[in-house]
Amino acid sequence: MMQRFQRAAAMFLLLPGIAAANSGIIRVTGLRVFSHPDSTRVIIETTGPVEFHADRARNPDRLFFDIPHARPWFDGHRIASRQVNGALVKRVRAAETSPGTTRVVFDLNGRAQFTVSRLDTPDRLVIEITPGPTQRSPDIALTSSTLKRKMRPHRSFIPPAPTPHLIPV
Repeated sequence: MMQRFQRAAAMFLLLPGIAAANSGIIRVTGLRVFSHPDSTRVIIETTGPVEFHADRARNPDRLFFDIPHARPWFDGHRIASRQVNGALVKRVRAAETSPGTTRVVFDLNGRAQFTVSRLDTPDRLVIEITPGPTQRSPDIALTSSTLKRKMRPHRSFIPPAPTPHLIPV
């Protein structure tokens, strides 16, 4: 009787993975995090090519990626969480937020920007998070006339003329 229950429970736990494999839904199977002082790299492993949508949330600062037509499957679990405690990222979480959509969330320590690369063989997304723009970033959008008024006059360096060396006789 106990063995029958264990087999039924095992089949019940395997059904989401089997259903995802047979329905054309891609599985998100791995979440690897590498934290460095000036960046954090996260590799999201999948069973096929994926599309994604990225967005931000504030208070507290978060960055998230929605992967449609995908289900999480991390070593038999439907959710994953990795504590990072890095300079930029506190934690990375992944779960299915609605049927067929996997969301990967980055809990941030402050302003950050990101770049994404899609790689194949095996399929994966590589997300590189770096420090975000500082408070002075609006100066980048200055027009050339405003920029000329804010710049100091350019001074070129003129080295001093060489002095003759006196040699005692």
